Amino acid sequence: MSFLRITCPDSHKVFEVKPFGEGGGQETANRIGAHINAKVPLLAKIPMEIELREGGDTGSPIVLSNPESEAAQAFAEMVEAIQHRKRSIAGLPLGLNPQG
Repeated sequence: MSFLRITCPDSHKVFEVKPFGEGGGQETANRIGAHINAKVPLLAKIPMEIELREGGDTGSPIVLSNPESEAAQAFAEMVEAIQHRKRSIAGLPLGLNPQG
């Protein structure tokens, strides 16, 4: 998940918060790519939306309940990108260290 979008109900102002920082997914993709000597794309930046969480709680995927939402669109783009990949890194040692 890349950012949390909060809409204030009274003013309809939208705030975006990045609770996990920024750029970590891309950095990880770059590090994996360097380790296996191949381009590893960042597949998606999924915004955390209240509707996404609610759908997860109720078993109603946002791609079905609100396919026009930003999160649903990000999931759809990710699926499209995965479908057209010819090579997988599944099962490869990735050389990642959780300590940095």
